[in-house]
Amino acid sequence: MSPFRRCLGVSRCVISNALNALPVAGGIVAVCVFSLSSSAQLPNVSNLTTSNSAATPLPPTAVTGRVINAVTGLPVPRALVHLNNRSILTDHEGKFDFEQVTETNGGLFVTKPGFAMTNDPGATIIQTFQMSQLTAPVEVKLYPEGVLTGTLTAPDGEPLGQVNVEARRSVFDESGHHWTGAGTGRTDSHGEFRIPVPAGDYRLESHYVPRSAGAAEAVLPVSVPTPGAADGPQAIHIRNGEEQHFDLHPAVRHTYPVAISIDNGQDRGFPVITARASDGSIFNVSAMPNRGQDGPGHASLSLPTGSYLLTARIQNQDGLQTAEARVTVTGSESDAGPVALRFLATPSIPVDLAVDSSATSDNTSGSASSAASITAPTPLQFGLTLQRLDPTSADEATSISLSSQRAGVVAFNAPPGTYRLLARVQNRWYIRSASFGATDLLREPITVAAGTSSAPIRLVVTNQTGGLQATVKLAGQPATGWVYLLRTTPSAALLTTLHSNSTTGAISSPYLPPGTYQAIAFERHPSIDFTNPAVLARFSTYIQSVTITAGSTSSLNLNAVPQSETEAKP
Repeated sequence: MSPFRRCLGVSRCVISNALNALPVAGGIVAVCVFSLSSSAQLPNVSNLTTSNSAATPLPPTAVTGRVINAVTGLPVPRALVHLNNRSILTDHEGKFDFEQVTETNGGLFVTKPGFAMTNDPGATIIQTFQMSQLTAPVEVKLYPEGVLTGTLTAPDGEPLGQVNVEARRSVFDESGHHWTGAGTGRTDSHGEFRIPVPAGDYRLESHYVPRSAGAAEAVLPVSVPTPGAADGPQAIHIRNGEEQHFDLHPAVRHTYPVAISIDNGQDRGFPVITARASDGSIFNVSAMPNRGQDGPGHASLSLPTGSYLLTARIQNQDGLQTAEARVTVTGSESDAGPVALRFLATPSIPVDLAVDSSATSDNTSGSASSAASITAPTPLQFGLTLQRLDPTSADEATSISLSSQRAGVVAFNAPPGTYRLLARVQNRWYIRSASFGATDLLREPITVAAGTSSAPIRLVVTNQTGGLQATVKLAGQPATGWVYLLRTTPSAALLTTLHSNSTTGAISSPYLPPGTYQAIAFERHPSIDFTNPAVLARFSTYIQSVTITAGSTSSLNLNAVPQSETEAKP
């Protein structure tokens, strides 16, 4: 299968993450998709191949261009440029030249260690070319990576070697705000680490690890900035080509054994256990089975002094099961034990869907019809997820997807916790209301308790939508851009993302849920937490309000936020 997806407009293309699996030298790739035909319109390039068996061969031509640093504008020498099955290095001026090119379609991509193709963590996006432009040299921009460096030392100044430090990136998308792993560095004998990352907002976290095999001490996790701190920055902002250094000083404390009992026995295996300390830090702990006189289902783990909430997850033939227990470690042999982990099945929450009586039949031209005669969507078509608001560990899934179960039932299997219901607009349909018992899920989160739940989530959907026609300009000229519509009225969708045409800057979206939106356009796809008023205030001069009314089409003119402003340090 081709690594390329269908181009959006004629000046960008979203490239599948499968591209990272291409057998090229280290580094991040930049991609340009093109055709050597004389047509001025960009063809569809989904399922793109380099075979010419069904096409009339074209006279040999040359594809030339250069690779430049997107920040400085300087050439990037010795970047490896690939054109279909051919590869060459750029010269000292960043130039490349492929002669005798006969293919009708092709893919051009570039890799260079220390550079990234884009700052967007969710997609690979770069300029594409109209076919008539291929008579001129192609220009490919690469972004220099930023670097997070630092040292990890104990409170007494001793370097802490062989400890993993992770850079977690702040990401905002249609599923909300979350932190995702972007790179890991391991400290050397001097306690030093180095993590190259694309420009963006980050948090550094050291892992919880024993200092050495058999030692009764552990390095406790530490984060920079401290999560939840109200009097300081919430993230490290790093720009392209920038290096920032941090000195981390985690606590090093003695650990003590804690006996645990597992009520479903050794035959089910041992669970993954995380500990949440009273200061809010979360780390994984390893349980070692006791194979002595305690018998099956008994194990021990080591923890420093303090109070902890232990959360355990185990996967067996009955599905995912979870358990919680609290423990206080004083360092005394008189500590109560063992701690019992009693596992319960992950709650199953069915989802029921009903069509609002105001919906119109899709088989008639706007005439009223009873809900029973309408071909309604299914819950699975809405991309429903439960977004966890209180994850118990960094590696726990924060988004639970809806799944089909027996007898045609669709349900969420969600561990105990607090969640927000999220959905996407499904063509002509959207969720008008969603409830879980007395809880209005468009306004409030859902709390899932331990055990099996029989109460369903009830959805009411309708096709009473409105439309939007908009234009995007950059520096006064029609331009391609990413447009975000943020609902200011209760909704199961955080935002709607649209993409404009590069020639006219036009956008047409015929099916939007009625309501009031804040609209903003960007030159490049940003990763910004739009739910944070302080973040959104940075771009207040670009925001416009628009109201969508059922059965009518609204219009809007937007000036795109230049890429330089989204990458500028707040």
